[in-house]
Amino acid sequence: MPELANRDQHEEELSAVLLGLMDQQRERLDTLLGTQPDLENVPGSYWDHLRTDLRGPLINKLIEIYLLGADQQASDLDHTLSPSDIAANALVWSSGHVDGLLDKFMARSQQMAQAAIAQYHADHDRVAMLASLLLILGDTRADGIAITETTAANTAGERRAASDYVAWANSEEARRAEVENERGGTSPLERRNVDRFGRRLGVTLKATWNTEKDSKVCPICKPLDGTTEATWGRVAPEGPPAHPRCRCALLYSVSDSQN
Repeated sequence: MPELANRDQHEEELSAVLLGLMDQQRERLDTLLGTQPDLENVPGSYWDHLRTDLRGPLINKLIEIYLLGADQQASDLDHTLSPSDIAANALVWSSGHVDGLLDKFMARSQQMAQAAIAQYHADHDRVAMLASLLLILGDTRADGIAITETTAANTAGERRAASDYVAWANSEEARRAEVENERGGTSPLERRNVDRFGRRLGVTLKATWNTEKDSKVCPICKPLDGTTEATWGRVAPEGPPAHPRCRCALLYSVSDSQN
């Protein structure tokens, strides 16, 4: 599917949750830094709490988006996913992805905080330092994470559904279903599924990069539009996002080696 249903709503919900948490933690960070700001004044437990606060809501929302992406893609392929299997996949992917994301987020946040403190000691402008803290834990960062990670979770869910479909289409189950279909022994729904997708061996999916094709398309993604994995995989091996705030998607089409 080229577009996640209600994408803007999902981004806004995630951004709002992150911003609420960041606002609280930004105020606490300002207090901990002290009257003569020093990052050494901030205990390790602060960063642990910040990570924990962000981790749960991020995982929960990305699981939701992953499942939506998987369900949409499976529906587009006329394929049925195992609810328990896809839920387990969503949890494993989201947990691992968020942990990697937060590793980078924490490291970058501390670097930005150190730069803000250094600037304060150069000009003694507390207001300017607070503005810098807002860039670390504020709406710009919350929005960026929400947009980028919505894309990542949607892509991951769609790719999992596509992979599941290909495995099914080339499995013994599909071959048996084809035989039964030829004998007229399956239901109309099963016959339709097999006729449309599973009638031959060697089924694959072609994943084509899809941009919004408007004036906001960036220089990174514009050349990728319409390309297959042989091209876009060199830029973004896992698919979209190719960069922060990327809203691109993959469009899948079924191919058959015997066609």
